[in-house]
Amino acid sequence: MAPHYAISEALIVLAALWCGWKLYHRGQWIGAIGTLLFGAAAAVGVYRFPSGQIEELANFHRSAGQLGGLVGMALIASELLKDVLPASKSKVIVVTSLSITLISFLIAWQNPAAAVPLFLCWSLVAIIAAICIPHRDVLKQALFGIGAALMLLNVIFIRQSSLMTQDLSWHIFHTLVAVWLVLIWVMLGYKSGEHRALN
Repeated sequence: MAPHYAISEALIVLAALWCGWKLYHRGQWIGAIGTLLFGAAAAVGVYRFPSGQIEELANFHRSAGQLGGLVGMALIASELLKDVLPASKSKVIVVTSLSITLISFLIAWQNPAAAVPLFLCWSLVAIIAAICIPHRDVLKQALFGIGAALMLLNVIFIRQSSLMTQDLSWHIFHTLVAVWLVLIWVMLGYKSGEHRALN
């Protein structure tokens, strides 16, 4: 695999750093950590390909992507839930979601094959939570649902697509991950009124 594979991975790193920083300063630290975990997994690829340690770091890169992606998705879904459900229940939501996130991580750590179905479950939680963010019209609810679903659709249809070359699918997949992270930041700022332009 050529060094250019690191280019689109770098987009994820940049998007994760920017979104993570913005979310942290907004007080949404769970979502911030979630986005940064996607960036951390991508950072392995940024180093892996130019360094020439392509085969040596392959397993570590794969594990970082699976576990980091799983926990990152779980934390982002948790932040979306916290943003949607009543503030009076935020502590219960945080403790419960973080506990389930830890359990998900331990299960995937012991049984890597479980990472995919767990990722799917947390993706569905994120999609449902995004749809439930208060909007003025149904169209915005649908758009937020599609935005949250972008990651899942990306994994299913783009990541290893037989309809395109490996190079193309790789770069499109990672570019869409970066776009999805930005969309998550937008969605998490909607209720707080930070993105009035969306109204």
